[in-house]
Amino acid sequence: MGAHLDLIASFVIGGLLLLAIFSTSANIMGTSLQNTLDTLAQQNLSVLTEIVLYDFHKIGYYPIDVPPDDFRILSMDSTSMRFRADVDNNGSIDTVAYSIGDTSEASGTPNPRDVILYRLVNNETRAGAALGLTEFHLEYFDAEGNPTTVPSNVKTIEIVLAVESTHAYDDYYPRAIWRSMVRPRNLALQ
Repeated sequence: MGAHLDLIASFVIGGLLLLAIFSTSANIMGTSLQNTLDTLAQQNLSVLTEIVLYDFHKIGYYPIDVPPDDFRILSMDSTSMRFRADVDNNGSIDTVAYSIGDTSEASGTPNPRDVILYRLVNNETRAGAALGLTEFHLEYFDAEGNPTTVPSNVKTIEIVLAVESTHAYDDYYPRAIWRSMVRPRNLALQ
């Protein structure tokens, strides 16, 4: 009888040990997946910020032999902007526009909140990937730091980008946010 109890006890203990191992393994895999999705969101945010910063720092940049005009910023609102600059350093002035689409345009991803950030240079789309962007917000400030809606008064632009993973883990979309104040040198010269 004692041998049967020892055998039953060893099965129970072995079963509990296996459950603990499987549970730990599942937790490690879940954490690993969450970390991977978080890293992907951060990498996508890094790609977007690099592109946006490059262009926004060039607002109003003109080649030396081209006289600047008063139309450095052509239009602006909280989610889009159109400006002029020589962004590709080829000696000709480009018109650059940033805008976001709606959530239906990023239907190729499972995230219901992501949108596409469009970058048009001379009316030709140069970027428009579904990278999990969920927020693109712009705010404009004059030389004294006051909010402004007048393009010729803009000296500083606050940019907010938020990116979520395009895929979820347990209905959780890892999120990365970036906020920066950009002061294009060429706007300060105006």
